[in-house]
Amino acid sequence: MSSNKLTKVFLFLLLSSVILSTGTIDYLKYDLDSAPKDLIWCGHSSENAIVLPELNSVYRSDDRGLHWKKLNDIFTNTGKDELDDNENEIGKVATILQSPADKTLLVFLGTQGINWVGEDCGRKITALNHGRRINEFRFHPTERGWGLASAYTLCEDFVGEPCKIYKEVYLTKDLGINWTQLGSYVVQFGWGVVEKKQIDKGVPKERILMTYEPRGKGDQTQTGWNYKVDFVYSDDFFKTTKVLASKGNKFLLTNHYLFVAQVVDQDTQEVLLLGTKSTHYDYDLQPIETNQKSFLEHSYTFLDTTLHSVFLHMNHFGDVSQYGHVYTSGPRGLKYNLSLRNNVRSSDNQCDFEKVNSVEGVYVANVISGKYIKLAKKEMEQYTMDVKERMGKEVATHQNK
Repeated sequence: MSSNKLTKVFLFLLLSSVILSTGTIDYLKYDLDSAPKDLIWCGHSSENAIVLPELNSVYRSDDRGLHWKKLNDIFTNTGKDELDDNENEIGKVATILQSPADKTLLVFLGTQGINWVGEDCGRKITALNHGRRINEFRFHPTERGWGLASAYTLCEDFVGEPCKIYKEVYLTKDLGINWTQLGSYVVQFGWGVVEKKQIDKGVPKERILMTYEPRGKGDQTQTGWNYKVDFVYSDDFFKTTKVLASKGNKFLLTNHYLFVAQVVDQDTQEVLLLGTKSTHYDYDLQPIETNQKSFLEHSYTFLDTTLHSVFLHMNHFGDVSQYGHVYTSGPRGLKYNLSLRNNVRSSDNQCDFEKVNSVEGVYVANVISGKYIKLAKKEMEQYTMDVKERMGKEVATHQNK
């Protein structure tokens, strides 16, 4: 939710706190320490609200915004026991996650790796850790106590051998009391279901999806498309696994579809997008088809998948491209037609494309045109020449050794 939308929501909460009295209007004013960046409606009614401002404090209201309580002291006191002997920084809350299985259950991810579980909409807060700093957490869609978490190794883990930094993934079935390691050198992970309907159609609730390096060594590569990464899944918490896509690096699971980006050429960072229905017990990944055959594909941004069709931004022009093209799919999510050329994008795959929530099927977008396309192409050509020159020098240096 954007900051402007959150500000409007919060102003509405303040307006709802106005108290009418005889001949006058009294009001209660609440000052946050910064602008709100996230708001969670907690529980099964609209009584409870949690607000996270830009400076990472947390406020809770139990009466639709009439009164607010700042929770920072509670987080500090419960986080002290999780600090190592040589640490003194507990941090603040950076992200709030809400359980799909229980709307009163929250996880607060911290800025320094200390995290918290908030039960009963934050009235009971406990630390969430497993002896390692959690970076990511995924609630299970239907099982309240189940969760997946990731953490990076530390140099002190390797006694008498070189330090190796890579991502590990862990499973808990009791909200972090006990943990089981599932994988190492992990790129991406998640549950294999997003809602109960998929389980009802035969997808096991235990299914976990993961991309990782099965033969990872040394420090894990953190950027770029990688030949060594495979896309796998497991229905028994990684006692056994099945490879779905060799060289599959990233995936997206929705209510209707499963998409996987598979590396075609690591040197040119070219990829191919595979897709299938996410409601099937056995996946049948197939390459998507477009009506534009002359373009390479370097990255994808899924703009909207809420309907049975998919809006997909494809970056055809390389890492530093300032634009890409938008495609829309048919009902199976495998065939796409070009809908909008030169949609503006950033280097981290954020695109200027927004859904108008109040009107179904209406979107607004920015495009780049005219002389700006020529300037962008020149910048991309220069970047490509610089990369080739650097790679040539690295090869020559290697051959001389």
